Amino acid sequence: MKFINNILLSMLSLRKVMQNKNIITVRCNSTNSGSNINNVPTPEKTLITQSPLLLAAQKQLELALKTYKPLPNGDTQNFKELLNGFFQAEGTISASFIGATSIRINPYFVMSQNYSVESLNFFVRTYYELGQVGRVSVHSNNYDKVMIIYRADGWKSFFTAFVPNFTMLYGDKFMAINILKKEHELSSSSSVKDKLLIVRLIYSMPTSGAGRSLTLKKKLELLNLPSESTLVELPPSLVKENPQNMTLFFFIGFFLGDGNLGLWPEWSESHTRLVFSPRLTLVQLAKDSNIYLMNNIKKLLESLLNIKVLLFNNDNSNDTQDVGIFNLIVKGQHDLLDQFLNLLAPIYDYLYWKKPQYELLVWFKRYN
Repeated sequence: MKFINNILLSMLSLRKVMQNKNIITVRCNSTNSGSNINNVPTPEKTLITQSPLLLAAQKQLELALKTYKPLPNGDTQNFKELLNGFFQAEGTISASFIGATSIRINPYFVMSQNYSVESLNFFVRTYYELGQVGRVSVHSNNYDKVMIIYRADGWKSFFTAFVPNFTMLYGDKFMAINILKKEHELSSSSSVKDKLLIVRLIYSMPTSGAGRSLTLKKKLELLNLPSESTLVELPPSLVKENPQNMTLFFFIGFFLGDGNLGLWPEWSESHTRLVFSPRLTLVQLAKDSNIYLMNNIKKLLESLLNIKVLLFNNDNSNDTQDVGIFNLIVKGQHDLLDQFLNLLAPIYDYLYWKKPQYELLVWFKRYN
């Protein structure tokens, strides 16, 4: 199915591809100083594999950052809601200890996406909307795919750039904000109980990259903390859910990260021929922390449009993955091609790298 969609999308964008044969990959850092950025190649390491085209593209990005100007229509709030949705799908907020024997931590938040001109525009704007805090970089991952990354580190970044702007997060990410606030509150405490809570909370958070270099048991040993007391009860305030209502732009941002809009082959009602059915899908791991998120996205879509939204748990658990997948689906001529596309049309510019998917269904609707 994905292969067929890719063929159709390629046909629609062939002219653009032929006009721009070069894939531009760039790297740029902000002028802000701060903590070391883990899991991102240093400029010295990047230069080893940089081609002249890459170096030229880097200069283009630097120029774009210098010449960036806010859009005149004052859509900052819409973009920040979009950014919340994207971070919900593709972002990580966590923290690392500044040393093996230290109880002090360094919070960070990071988000990434496959590189394209549209994602470059999105990340450059993100950098400015967050007050030029953090850095933007572009490099290849382990699969030789070019990725663009935004990352910011430190308590100042957390309290000035993240907390005020990311108020529409849910599940694990909303819990992570509360955890980091609690960590900051406990940072000056010298009690064993509070130190145990700090370590327990940090090790309960996700990481960006390969994971933590020390096991929980080893970390406690290095801090001279009792390993048998690791089961510290989490304060109730840390596990509550965000009551803030979702918005259309939050949904669009979430769609940019974890959504797909395309054509799925299926048998006709008579089972005599193969037809293409338009479909919107959103997927998330079927964890308890995602139940609230997915149910509220379902309610949001149903409130915005008079459509039927399917939400089910596709339990494909096996020996390597002990949870299933939440699938949220909208399909059909009326619900998707009529209602949903009409919803997206006025906000087309916010679709960024998903524009080809939207254009595919517009094309499909025109000729069917």
